[in-house]
Amino acid sequence: AVRWVRAHAAELGVDPGRVAIAGSSAGGVTAAGVAMSSTQTGASGTPGPSSRVCLGAALAGAYSSLAADPLDDRMVFFHGTADDRVPYQYAVATDAALDAQGVPSDLVTYAGAGHGLGMSLVLPDLVPYLKTHLVDGPCPDRGQVPGGGYHPLSPTRAVDTRRGLGSPATPLGPSSAR
Repeated sequence: AVRWVRAHAAELGVDPGRVAIAGSSAGGVTAAGVAMSSTQTGASGTPGPSSRVCLGAALAGAYSSLAADPLDDRMVFFHGTADDRVPYQYAVATDAALDAQGVPSDLVTYAGAGHGLGMSLVLPDLVPYLKTHLVDGPCPDRGQVPGGGYHPLSPTRAVDTRRGLGSPATPLGPSSAR
């Protein structure tokens, strides 16, 4: 969807360099998923334009566990402490994971609020945030993946025959292949 909007920006009358994504509940998880994986464009949809966003906004949506990346896009989480569907701790953890990677991220907390955050509750915080970080502020990305095509990541095992990660849990002998 982000790539489609960029590809049709002229006819839609939008600035292709100032695209954001927002959603509530599962839509918030989707918005976070787009902002937190936008350098991985995939093969579906509209090829060519970037799927990077200036920011993602998640209302009562966050991850229980994830691997944040230094190239993830800015995120803001709006979450109630009494959410019984997506626990508040998920938003705290996702925000902290992004912060640990140096990705701008904010958490707006609503003490005692549940999962159904109403727009009347969130709009007074969301509108100024969008004005600051999307309208007036610099968008760190104008539709390009920063720094060219090479992006170093923290080392991680893709295959570990000792533990059965990506392969049977049997060690390889000398001069053997799998």
